[in-house]
Amino acid sequence: MPARKRLAVLMGPAALLTPLLALGHSIATMAGLLVPAGAPFAAQWSTTFLALDRVAPRGAAAEALSWLSAANAAGVGIGYLLAGAIVQGSGTPRAFITAACLLAIAATIVLLRQRTLAVRS
Repeated sequence: MPARKRLAVLMGPAALLTPLLALGHSIATMAGLLVPAGAPFAAQWSTTFLALDRVAPRGAAAEALSWLSAANAAGVGIGYLLAGAIVQGSGTPRAFITAACLLAIAATIVLLRQRTLAVRS
């Protein structure tokens, strides 16, 4: 399966499994829930790199990877701010559910942009 299709397929389970983390009310329970919830992410990131390599202009793969890394760092920072505000205002379970919704939105965007991901710039 091409990386662009595999990426959307891998993002779906991540969105579906992340809400499980809302059930973790102890460290032991959370540790057990992190395994299935986190399982799709290694394959998702590997596939993201493959898809990026496919669409990056020739000779610009390193620059594209740098942009991906910068965007990821910015997203993590914004995610921390959002998660902290949600946890403070509504509790940890709501933060995990919000994260799952954002993952579902990202998966939908990747699914809708399949044609863009299929063409090298």
